[in-house]
Amino acid sequence: MNPQQSNPYRTVALAYLFIERKRFWLYCLDCQFNRFVEPDAISKPLSMAVPDIGLRMMCPDCLSRNIHSKLEWFIGNEGQWGEAARRPN
Repeated sequence: MNPQQSNPYRTVALAYLFIERKRFWLYCLDCQFNRFVEPDAISKPLSMAVPDIGLRMMCPDCLSRNIHSKLEWFIGNEGQWGEAARRPN
């Protein structure tokens, strides 16, 4: 891909999650520790992309740096997706 072209697969920045009150998911590939995190709970720049957050984190259980970070896809164990789960009845 030519660097002059825009990337059709842009990543979501931490600022978007903060504005939309969404969380992201951290997952340790070594010990399988995982946690949903509020964007204001970490001290990272709001311009940072969600996949890059995991590159700068360390697992609290095994101290590994092999962490993946992804967007929150559902809320709770009911499998409710996105904003539909946050709307009041």
